[in-house]
Amino acid sequence: MSLLQIPFNIIDEGFTHGDDPTQPPTVQIEARVAGHLDEERLRQAMGVALGRHPLARARLEPWTDETVTYEWLIDDVPQVDPMSVAAAASDADVDRIRSELQSLPLSIFESPPLRARLVHREGGDFLMLAIHHAASDGIGALRLLQSVLCAYANVDDPQPQFDPLEVHQLPVPEFEPSTAQQWHTARMEFERFARMGSFPEHLPPQEPVARAGYGVHSIRLPLDPVTRAPLRSELGASVNDLLITATALACARWIDAHGATANRVTVMMPINARPADWRNEVVGNFATADVVSTSAEERATARDCLASVAGWTDSVKKVGPGPALAALAAIPAGPVSGRRAFAQWASQAGAQFADTTVLSNLGRVSHDWLDTDQLEITELWFSPPITLPTGLGIGAIATTDRLFLSLRHSWRLWSSDATARFADALVAALDEVCA
Repeated sequence: MSLLQIPFNIIDEGFTHGDDPTQPPTVQIEARVAGHLDEERLRQAMGVALGRHPLARARLEPWTDETVTYEWLIDDVPQVDPMSVAAAASDADVDRIRSELQSLPLSIFESPPLRARLVHREGGDFLMLAIHHAASDGIGALRLLQSVLCAYANVDDPQPQFDPLEVHQLPVPEFEPSTAQQWHTARMEFERFARMGSFPEHLPPQEPVARAGYGVHSIRLPLDPVTRAPLRSELGASVNDLLITATALACARWIDAHGATANRVTVMMPINARPADWRNEVVGNFATADVVSTSAEERATARDCLASVAGWTDSVKKVGPGPALAALAAIPAGPVSGRRAFAQWASQAGAQFADTTVLSNLGRVSHDWLDTDQLEITELWFSPPITLPTGLGIGAIATTDRLFLSLRHSWRLWSSDATARFADALVAALDEVCA
């Protein structure tokens, strides 16, 4: 048996430092099919897919206080069988099963750094994956899910024409920013500085439950009203802008309705840093992040809020991921024990700076994502991990005609009933933005 050994990139390291078994950093990715999935055939397909993606079968090499770089060890064959089987009699059962799966602490000292669950449900089975975020971001998780389903259907699953491990170190783009880019960067930094006069507002707890892990609440919506929203056309906004706007409005209204005052509401959004020619490729971490911040004045109307959000995200797109990657690359070297201790201290000390919520949008999956008549994908689900005091992460993914939203909440923030009420507020805000 051969064994590959590669260093972590800086994003892998961040999710390793933040690994908390009570709030495991798992990425949720799921597909539902029209019909039945065979357990043994699916288990074999999982093995094929893991063979195609090195980091999907990686494990962390044990480290010491003197270790300077975490390293992945990549076996030819995973050490454990990641798959289990469950049955669901209702949508509530499905949410309970996915909540339990995403709440499982995953040891990245064993391979693979993920768990899978086949859920039999009348009307169509689910394949659920929980992937440790140190091994992959949402785009990579979706790519792995695609490979599993391609192997199950026995159809082609074209791989990139390069070694995925050679691109793992997130090369920092070399570019000379234009005058326009420099002005955008300066404006964004000025706005960040101006808004530091107030900390982000946090979502007030409602009926918290004294248990570890997460609950997940799922929302199915038609996609057409979002893509055809008049304000989107008028302001040149993206679907992601509409989702961020609805999230900011729902959070602000929730805060105001539960004994606090919503001034500065922040929504963190991941940014795919993959190059355009392999934007949807490679299992691994290739995402930076930015924060969209709105004030009470900017949220006076849905139109005002969308205009503010679209202006901010437009600036982010013009700047691109280069500055964020450069900042990550500038983190001082040294033993990982020191960086780990600092990261954990900073997380606790900076809790008041934590964002109001996280919205991660994987976008619209193309009709030929799974090019076969053997499997019909009827639903896709995704959500990012979150930690307190943020406590709520929203994942979005769309198919041809439907939008799927997963609200992942810390039990120590909200109960299932409280999350259901917030989900109603989110849908109402989205309807308002799309009216």
